Amino acid sequence: MTKLGTPDVCTGCHGDRTSAWAADVIAHRPGVHRLGTPHYGEAIWRGRHGAADATRALVDLAEDADAPGLARATAVELLRGEPAPFALEAIRRAADATDPLVRLGAMPPSRTAIRAKSSRLGPRAWQTRCAPSTQTSTM
Repeated sequence: MTKLGTPDVCTGCHGDRTSAWAADVIAHRPGVHRLGTPHYGEAIWRGRHGAADATRALVDLAEDADAPGLARATAVELLRGEPAPFALEAIRRAADATDPLVRLGAMPPSRTAIRAKSSRLGPRAWQTRCAPSTQTSTM
């Protein structure tokens, strides 16, 4: 198991190696992670487990333009409902982000559910099922 409790997939195949070996290989791969900074998975883990320092870590991740969009969007979504003013401001800024995933993370849950449903149904089905009826009743 790794620091966050996830399985060590590297040593699953490299059974003759240790977890320390796998961590060292990953740490030295270019583009995987900026050395000296916490991995975005740590902020998400703290947010999902209610850690005391989660809000600050999630805001930092949400505003990190170098982090993957999916990680930033997850951080923003985890900040929803957080009463701290700096968290609310981070959500407002995320709503204007250039990355569509980050903007999606800032949407209220009801709007994301509607968008998810509409994308599964397709544009025609959405218009057919949700558009106001133009037919008049004959009763």
